[in-house]
Amino acid sequence: MEFKRLSVLPGVHINVLPTAKFKTIRIKLFWRWPLAEESVTKTALLPMVMKRGCAPWPTNRDIAIRLESLYGAGFGMDVTKIGETQNIEFDLEVADDSYIGSTERRVDLLKQGLEFLHAVTMQPLLPQGAFREEYVTGEKAILRRKIEALINDKPRYALTRLLENMCRHEPFSLYRYGRVADLDAITPERLGAHYYRLIEQAVMEFYIVGGVEPERAVSLVADLWRLPKREPLSFPAAGRQPAGETRLVREEQDVKQAVLAIGLRQATTYTSDDYPALLVQNGILGGYPHSKLFINVREKHSMAYFAYSRLDTTKGLQFLLAGIDAARFQEALDLITAQLEETKAGKISQEELEAAQKSITNDFLSSRDDAGQIIDADYLGQVNNKPRRIEETLVRVNQVTVEDVMRVAAGATLDTIYFLSDQSRKDGITK
Repeated sequence: MEFKRLSVLPGVHINVLPTAKFKTIRIKLFWRWPLAEESVTKTALLPMVMKRGCAPWPTNRDIAIRLESLYGAGFGMDVTKIGETQNIEFDLEVADDSYIGSTERRVDLLKQGLEFLHAVTMQPLLPQGAFREEYVTGEKAILRRKIEALINDKPRYALTRLLENMCRHEPFSLYRYGRVADLDAITPERLGAHYYRLIEQAVMEFYIVGGVEPERAVSLVADLWRLPKREPLSFPAAGRQPAGETRLVREEQDVKQAVLAIGLRQATTYTSDDYPALLVQNGILGGYPHSKLFINVREKHSMAYFAYSRLDTTKGLQFLLAGIDAARFQEALDLITAQLEETKAGKISQEELEAAQKSITNDFLSSRDDAGQIIDADYLGQVNNKPRRIEETLVRVNQVTVEDVMRVAAGATLDTIYFLSDQSRKDGITK
């Protein structure tokens, strides 16, 4: 399965995957923007306000009625962080015409869906260049609660705090939804000005997956999005920093379970030839229930309530997280890092290697059953300027050897240790 890709304007690209596999048509539009302190919160707030209403449908109720008239179409927006880019995602799913009515009375939901998406993104409520004040005020309050609610999810909070410290001199340290401290300064006028900057300079990626004719899909997008002269920004590869002297960052809160988060700098990234081996290395180390962290740290030694690893392949980062008893900090740290050292030393059984390869294969194959995941995988390749075909990656994954895993693991360097614990409980940190 391969997308047909066409650039219709500077910085505006259309990616179409015609397939009869799904009974719906999935349409995603990404706006890519630099991840930066001065804009991160405005960029996060913008789609929330835009979703409140547009010129043809000025209220939430109007939009809901319009979506219902499109045979119950689904629509949502979100903001993601990929490397040092912040990406606004508009996500629309409509039914495939061929499953509705007769061929003589086609309702053309692709066209109507794209017209709806155009109205929301290109006809926002911007009288005199400013968004409606009541919409901005209301969505700022919602965004504030969303940012503040992060603290209630301790593992996710710990990972966010790890990144803030580990990448403190890099844009990647910023939370994708921005900062509470920025909200008061965002006015309807400033948010409107930010919208116009994105229209002129953001890279726009359209994705359409389903029973569509590529030429017609491209024609519809090109006819609707007649944008003025654009000067899209260019995006260099994500900045990478070498690991510095290992830092220990402690934070105390009223928590019953301590969280240990370990940050590693990886020499291998999404664009590296060793990318498939990196996936296998992470699968062996902590990516699955059969991994070393889960089996040895959680099950065998009962050292953690949870233990896993995850990757950010764009930035070349690897994270090891565990929920532990604070009093056993040093024991847990030593045991967790020992699992990494085992992968470096090649202490990997054939069963561990094959289990990781099988799990990765299952993940990739199951993603082919979800149009949204197919789109997200291709977009990740576009952001990294290296499109990857899943079929080719799977072949490479299943060719990975223990020696390949050792080579990738050798490129992992400990950078930052973050420890969240209760101040009233004795911890096991070795002074």
